[in-house]
Amino acid sequence: MKMRLSNLAKKVLDPTILPMFIFELFPKGDITIFNYHEITAQPSDFSKQFNLAVHPDTFRKQLSWIRKYFKIVSPKQLIDEVHSSPLALITFDDGFASTFKEGGRILKEMDIPGTVFVNMGPIKGELFWSGIITYLCTFVQDFQDAMLAKYKVDINILYLFIQENDVEDYFDKNYTDELSKQIRDYYGEFATEKDLEVSSESNIFLGNHLFNHYNAANISAEKLAIEYSSNESLLSNYSNYVNFFSYPFGQPQTCYTEATDKLIFGLGATKIFTAFPLPNKSASQKKLHRISMFDSVNNEGAFRFSCIAPLVNSIIRRGKL
Repeated sequence: MKMRLSNLAKKVLDPTILPMFIFELFPKGDITIFNYHEITAQPSDFSKQFNLAVHPDTFRKQLSWIRKYFKIVSPKQLIDEVHSSPLALITFDDGFASTFKEGGRILKEMDIPGTVFVNMGPIKGELFWSGIITYLCTFVQDFQDAMLAKYKVDINILYLFIQENDVEDYFDKNYTDELSKQIRDYYGEFATEKDLEVSSESNIFLGNHLFNHYNAANISAEKLAIEYSSNESLLSNYSNYVNFFSYPFGQPQTCYTEATDKLIFGLGATKIFTAFPLPNKSASQKKLHRISMFDSVNNEGAFRFSCIAPLVNSIIRRGKL
């Protein structure tokens, strides 16, 4: 098996191979969903730390490869049309300013639709929850030490376990305007409501990512329902809103469960998106998985290899390697 996978990888990476080869891996009607965060040449420290930024030039190249191998569809087409070729959907999480400015400009120029899953809290001026917890877990030693002692998990995923009361207790004693500024500077600029108002002009659709970037599996069902509904009530004012939902952080068990799926679907989401690379057998699936795209995917061979990652991951999860 390892030898066969090695040969497969070489075949995919070889730019001289007939481009149609990729379609052997993606049966008709399947969909590959690509996920981005920031499109910028000047990423924030937060984006650098978690490898979330793609340079605009790289983004443009990646879109050209996606269009070469797939039929790129909008979320409306995903719902309303029957397809007979491998599909692709372009998505973004969070709602950073660069997504709408740089990303939107390129989407408009290339006439490609994209979907941004938005946290309206930071757009309304709240501190970005993901930025708060990763900043405190990374740069504030006493907070990090206390949380490691409390949760006894690997430091690399500690931020996923932080509760609201952990931050509230720390802020009660240590909050200052300077700390707030440091956190905002760390995670960078979010879009404005004006950016959302004109986003449809850039082929952008808007989806739900909770009001703020909480871990859905780490909050109460009541809190999750409030976060979802509060976000939806604001986003539904925009004509380009679709009732799709993307899990913050998006990893199985630690960030979503069958119980959270049931709750979110019950609140009206027509499709749920994860950030975990598993194959999507059909575009009609209610729950869909995504491939995260990185700035390092800067040649066509690397792009092809990224596209088969869900297939390889699926084999690994079934215990065949």
